[in-house]
Amino acid sequence: TFDHRVLDGAGGDGFLMAVKRALEEWK
Repeated sequence: TFDHRVLDGAGGDGFLMAVKRALEEWK
């Protein structure tokens, strides 16, 4: 399963921002 707590300790902010940017481009 996907655990956001893992990303919090592994550069999660950068990953989440990249995902949000991609989602907005796909709209």
